[in-house]
Amino acid sequence: MGKCANCEQGPKGIEGHDRLFSHTFDGAQMRFKCRECNSLWVRRYGENGTYTWAPAAGERPGMDVPGRAGMLPP
Repeated sequence: MGKCANCEQGPKGIEGHDRLFSHTFDGAQMRFKCRECNSLWVRRYGENGTYTWAPAAGERPGMDVPGRAGMLPP
């Protein structure tokens, strides 16, 4: 399956797009996964309070985000 229309356009701003959810983080960046097409994205905090987005290919997975589905304590 290819990318959904939102991922084809690319995430923007702090939220990316409404089908992305926070997946993992490693301090300076967060990884997001699309609920529609399963694309993985990396969001980095840039200069002047801006956010930059890039496909997550080859990126380290980082740590699970608290509250992620399947990660709740017993």
